[in-house]
Amino acid sequence: MSYDKVDVSEEGETIEFDGEKLSVPETPAIPIIYGDGIGVDVAPAAQTVLESAANATGFADAIVENIEELS
Repeated sequence: MSYDKVDVSEEGETIEFDGEKLSVPETPAIPIIYGDGIGVDVAPAAQTVLESAANATGFADAIVENIEELS
């Protein structure tokens, strides 16, 4: 999939859904898109929560990162 307005990391693998089942790879990519309506004050806290959830559920190698929107 290509993205015109964001830089997407080359690290991590895509989480996929086939309509019935969620497929989560060993190193999933979990994007946090600043400016998606949640605000810059919420996104850093969301990143902390997602990283903690990844660690607690055995996905400590998940790539949780900021994706900055290109102007």
